[in-house]
Amino acid sequence: MSLPEWVHSCPVEAERVRGCASLWPAKPNGPFTVASTGEAYPGEPPVVLVSLFKDVLVADLLRFLEYHLLLGVDHAVLVDNSCGHFASDAVTALKPYVTAGYVTHNTQFVCSELRSMMFMQNFRGGSSMARQLSTKLRSVPKDAFIVPLDDDEYLTLADHTMTLRDLRRELIRNQVCAVTVTWRVYGSNGHRCQPRGPLMRNFVRRALTESEAEAAKNGARMSARREAKLRHLNTPFGGKPVYVFRTSMIPMCGTHWCDACPLGLTNCALSEQGAGLKCERQLNLTRDRFWINHYAFQSQAHWELKKVRGRTNQLPSRTGGVPRSYDKKPDTLALQLLQRRIQALAQPTLRRCLATLFGGGDAVGRPRNLTEVAKMKDSPTPLDPDWDVVK
Repeated sequence: MSLPEWVHSCPVEAERVRGCASLWPAKPNGPFTVASTGEAYPGEPPVVLVSLFKDVLVADLLRFLEYHLLLGVDHAVLVDNSCGHFASDAVTALKPYVTAGYVTHNTQFVCSELRSMMFMQNFRGGSSMARQLSTKLRSVPKDAFIVPLDDDEYLTLADHTMTLRDLRRELIRNQVCAVTVTWRVYGSNGHRCQPRGPLMRNFVRRALTESEAEAAKNGARMSARREAKLRHLNTPFGGKPVYVFRTSMIPMCGTHWCDACPLGLTNCALSEQGAGLKCERQLNLTRDRFWINHYAFQSQAHWELKKVRGRTNQLPSRTGGVPRSYDKKPDTLALQLLQRRIQALAQPTLRRCLATLFGGGDAVGRPRNLTEVAKMKDSPTPLDPDWDVVK
């Protein structure tokens, strides 16, 4: 597969951004330093982000990492499958986070062909492969909270005062081993070339969720599934499991569900059932409380590059352009929640750093359709254009 000629005419200048690693409290020993054999883990078990990435721009990689640190991730295990300057750029960008104890940067699989490797059942996506490939996870303490995400997935909590640590405590309290976090899949938003700046600012229209498609009663759900199957895409109705770590095998979680949990614990990440009625109605583990903003397509140029780059699994290659149905609904809620979360930070220097990192960037990066979105009848509250200027 080759790139269309027009893609080469898109601007290629990289964003110059600075991460906030030096402003987070240092963890010189990291979160996996366990006491001697037989002793309990010293402190609350950590929230661990696990991801495999390939040829990601530094600006996008840093924003993905900083966003989830802000949500309460204690440590990120990042498996690097990049090639060329992408690999060397990632080493430089992540080094301050490695030094501070927030990141394990696994470079063992740089520029490797992962499609040819054999993986366990249901381990199809990059985040699932990262869990299997990383030896670091063998030292994760019991009851750690594992959050497997791809670099274009941003887990969102509807309550901006809640953290992933709070969610872990809730699952432990209710004796739940795992829960599905459903997607909200975003399209190209009319961008031909990839805009600079945060994904949450540039991509503000998404596909209908499964419940929204069913409510439409016009065949939208069936149409979306048919389109995804034809183009070898994930439907907008999927998601990822997050789970409480017990052993390397239990719960047995693949890319999109968990097959098993320890005896006596409830599995809210069942195949084809999502969280399940008990989990949603009795335990209030609903898709309205937490979800994943999935920027699977981005601009038309980014999508063409992604198709050429290929997949890390054995699934068929993606085909066609960016589906228009993935631009159906305006949704800026995650960006507004991020704004509130940053504004609530007590540390002024960290607050300013994150506000700058997730601000509007230059004029090229500002989405041309934010004004249009704000005027729409079903749009959320319009964005505050000055939110990135934090006093």
